Amino acid sequence: MGGSGNMARESARQVAVIANGTALSSTINLHGHVLVALVTPAVWTAAAMTFQVPVYDPVSGAATWIDLYDDAGVEVTIASAAIPAAAARAFVNKAVLEQLAALHQFRIRSGVTATPVNQGAERQITVLTKG
Repeated sequence: MGGSGNMARESARQVAVIANGTALSSTINLHGHVLVALVTPAVWTAAAMTFQVPVYDPVSGAATWIDLYDDAGVEVTIASAAIPAAAARAFVNKAVLEQLAALHQFRIRSGVTATPVNQGAERQITVLTKG
């Protein structure tokens, strides 16, 4: 068979927004894509980054957002030390990306479940995906 075996994959970019004075972002819908990287904003109020996923009620269709943990019961986290307070950074952490790979939707939290950290201004986290 001919061809190089390289199939073009559709890439996409979305922005998760954490409003000023809050800790949770807007919802990211992966639309059948797989997460490739998260790009942090140039300024970040010091905090780890964690994630929530929706569980839908089969009758009402309403979503309940729950915190994301790995199979060892540890909250899926990008440590605060990895997120600089004054420089944008792209994250391609294999362990975190694998844990988010099967998701259809998620939200990003500033801080951990026990201690969310409200951001000091609106923050935009760029979510890069491939189809």
